[in-house]
Amino acid sequence: MLNKSVQLRLLLLLLCLLMGAYLLVYVSAPTDADGMAMLAVSENLVRHGRSDINVIGASDWLLLPKGKMGTFGVDGALYAKKGITPSLFMLPLVHLADKLPFLSIRATAALLNAFVTAATALLLCVFAGWLGFRQRTALALGLIYGLATFAIAYVKTLFGEPLVTLLLLGAVMAAWRWRQDQRDPDWRRLWIVGICLALAIGVNLAYAVFVPMLGLYLLAGIQPFRLAALWSHRRSLAGFAVPLVGMAIIIGAINMAHFGSAFNSGYQFAAGEGFTYPLLDGLYGMFLSPYRGLLWYNPLLLLAIPAWWLFRRQFGALAWLCLALIAAQALLFASWWSWYGGIVWGPRFLLPVVPLIVLFLTPLVERAWNHRRLFVTIGVFVGVSLLIQLLGVLFSYLPYNGYLIAAFAEPIPTWVIADPLLSPIIGHIALWWGGYTFDPAWLARGVDGVHVLVCLALIGVGLVLALTPSRLNTVKRVIAAVAILIVCGIVIARQQDDPVLQRIHDLDQALQPPALTVAATTLLGDSLLDLKTSAPIISMNAPTAPDDERAVHVWSYAKSQHTRLWLLTWFPPAAAENWQERDLWEHASFIREINAAGHRAVLFDLMPAPSADQAGGWTFGGLLRLDRYGTRIAEETVYVTLNWSAEQPTDMPYTWFVHLLDPAGNILAQQDRQPLGGYAPTTAWQVGSTSTDHLAFLIPRELDKSALRLRIGVVRPGNNAPESVVDADGKPIADPFVIVPAQ
Repeated sequence: MLNKSVQLRLLLLLLCLLMGAYLLVYVSAPTDADGMAMLAVSENLVRHGRSDINVIGASDWLLLPKGKMGTFGVDGALYAKKGITPSLFMLPLVHLADKLPFLSIRATAALLNAFVTAATALLLCVFAGWLGFRQRTALALGLIYGLATFAIAYVKTLFGEPLVTLLLLGAVMAAWRWRQDQRDPDWRRLWIVGICLALAIGVNLAYAVFVPMLGLYLLAGIQPFRLAALWSHRRSLAGFAVPLVGMAIIIGAINMAHFGSAFNSGYQFAAGEGFTYPLLDGLYGMFLSPYRGLLWYNPLLLLAIPAWWLFRRQFGALAWLCLALIAAQALLFASWWSWYGGIVWGPRFLLPVVPLIVLFLTPLVERAWNHRRLFVTIGVFVGVSLLIQLLGVLFSYLPYNGYLIAAFAEPIPTWVIADPLLSPIIGHIALWWGGYTFDPAWLARGVDGVHVLVCLALIGVGLVLALTPSRLNTVKRVIAAVAILIVCGIVIARQQDDPVLQRIHDLDQALQPPALTVAATTLLGDSLLDLKTSAPIISMNAPTAPDDERAVHVWSYAKSQHTRLWLLTWFPPAAAENWQERDLWEHASFIREINAAGHRAVLFDLMPAPSADQAGGWTFGGLLRLDRYGTRIAEETVYVTLNWSAEQPTDMPYTWFVHLLDPAGNILAQQDRQPLGGYAPTTAWQVGSTSTDHLAFLIPRELDKSALRLRIGVVRPGNNAPESVVDADGKPIADPFVIVPAQ
């Protein structure tokens, strides 16, 4: 086992090196739907104490039925089918970004898998030391996993598999250490095993398959295997079981709250989700196919096949445990309907067991230091694997996968999966050769010197810390932590000039006062996660038909949640297709309209409008008659209802104005609109036609409301001149408006 001081220097070097490399290929806005759903949960928990994913409803709307991330719950909200664990791990990052205005929420959360993958490499390095291998072997193992396997491609995503990878490795390590210490077993190690497995199950229930295997491995380590021996380990075994039972209760409670049943997690089995793919075809695809085969994306792991026999000779039970976990993972997901894991790099569902496969390489790597041919052989395999990972991290997975789907449809035919010339690896080589734009933000905009410099500086910090004296261990830990935080902050801040973020910032400033926002648009996509408004956000597709079942459901749910609502739309005013805005003009009280981020936003109050119980009778320009009106004053709002009718038809689109006046006649607020916001233009009125407008004026809570008045008039289009007014008896009024009390 490595000396603790030496181990610390190795770990700090490995951490700084990997984080520097990961931040070089960092992407500030991951595109995976799974990750966005889990981030939406985390963000909602931080801001509102809720767990719905309404904010990404528009994006989820566009996915295939069996690929949708959300399912409507018993309360009408959209809830994620994904497990809660990744969202919990994102909470610190989301909370930090929410509190600091210069941090983007998506960009900050995008760091999660960089930290998780680096931590997994560190654990692998530690495990190699525990197993008695030399420090350079341990370091090499961490570097191989962190840079030369397809794990590095997942630092650009928010998928849950990197977290499962860390948790499974942690469980195996704790279980092995507990078995090694049977003379004086530490019960806390089995608590770690149980917690790690419970959290993995919290990512996906399927990972419960690991529980019996690790359980048997632990029980087999109790010698002699008798009831008395089991009783003496009762505290350890309880530590293993309690977290698992606790997670089962938590998952059941979440499912019950969301979907009304402890056994319904929101998966779309009726739409085709499930374990429906031919098992042998899936195994071929995951291990051998050029499309997603593990050995194609990680040629280095071919060496793990002979290396396992060497590993088994030294660590028999551990070798069999790792092999069983690998087999279970493969057999489980090979029959999943999307065994390939979506638009990703390599066989995503095999990622959790890749560290265990890399672990088999330790005997070969240990021998390679003294055998030149073996060293060169491993070096060649590492180099080829590293180049393949560069193809994955320097380009988006979307263009080439999109080409395959467009050319051959989905699911991808078996012959395409088996054709080496159609492999994404070859496709990305073609992209590189053809000069296609790199994916990471700093490369897409041209090499960002500051970004590159700080990442290289972080690697330099690791080298310096590895060479400094051991007596400075505490200081070195602090320096490494501070250096990583500073570099992460700089890298995130360098993304803030992104035009998408600028649009979201403008929208954030414009949506005032905060209110439930319904974003009826797909143009903003998942960038709505970066809105830092204090009010909830619901996004939905647009345009939709008024008889679209999903659209009606979302719209009805939104109107039932809050007393005020912002509708964000790309439709122009009074667009016939915008049935949602028409509905608001007809049944809610209009407050204001703004333009931001290439959209219109209209704010309405959903409280019941006052009845038009006050007599009017004023006629404006001999054309439009204000028959009746009504008002009501609340703490911060003045509500107004206006009933209009037509005295004569007109071919001119007249508008009305309503001014809220203080006792001195100063305008506190005003509105100038066509009837029903243009949905009932006067050009369409016939004699006797009627129209009702509902308005709401926002006022300070402390304002004296005892003498507020309304000034109402009608404006002729073209010259914007107010029309003359006559009262109910036909007598002219001196002013081209009427003034009525607002009480």
